[in-house]
Amino acid sequence: MFHPPEQRDPKAMKHTDMTSKMNITLEPMTLDTGSDEEKAAFGQLQIKAGGRILTAGADFSGNEPRYRPGPHISGYHLAEWLIWNWWRLRWEPKPDGQSQVNHEWQLAHCLATVGEGYAWPNITISTRGQWTTLVSRPSPAGASSLFRYSEAGAAVVPAADLESAIDEFAAFIANRMDAAGLPDTNLQLLRQDLQSERNDPEKTRFRRLEARLGYDPDEPDADEVFY
Repeated sequence: MFHPPEQRDPKAMKHTDMTSKMNITLEPMTLDTGSDEEKAAFGQLQIKAGGRILTAGADFSGNEPRYRPGPHISGYHLAEWLIWNWWRLRWEPKPDGQSQVNHEWQLAHCLATVGEGYAWPNITISTRGQWTTLVSRPSPAGASSLFRYSEAGAAVVPAADLESAIDEFAAFIANRMDAAGLPDTNLQLLRQDLQSERNDPEKTRFRRLEARLGYDPDEPDADEVFY
């Protein structure tokens, strides 16, 4: 029977590890089909925080399941999702009470919603003040996907580490685009817009307020966001 290293009981999820480091990395691999962006950024994903690999699981594509630190996905889709949701990931707190966590909040905070045909990790990211919490849940019993997540637990990192991890991962994927001769993808445009907003104090203030109210960038009318 397959037993991944350091597999944790989901019942132990109340235990929270704290560390000053978070990493999102991609080990490049070859993909034969898909869009140019998808192929240029295909590889094995790994997300690490709190001294644990939150993306660990078992690969069931062979005769016997084997441990892997993460799934084979296209980092392009993840980078797009992270950059688009950057303000909400950084500034929108998780609602008090599980009943208040609605679908719209999940779309901006849970990696399982990235989509594009991949089995993404069920990792929820929420930030309150200067600390970010990442909660990882395993694949459900009876899951039929070829890669099934085993890690269950929570990690708390400084919010500045979340910013750095996203910035570094998105820059890595953007460099993959440049190397593949794809300099003007939607990801590059989103990164440029985000950087411009973060460098503008007034725009930063506005985006923070939008996020805290649960809005995507430019979703509300200007008079809905109070200064």
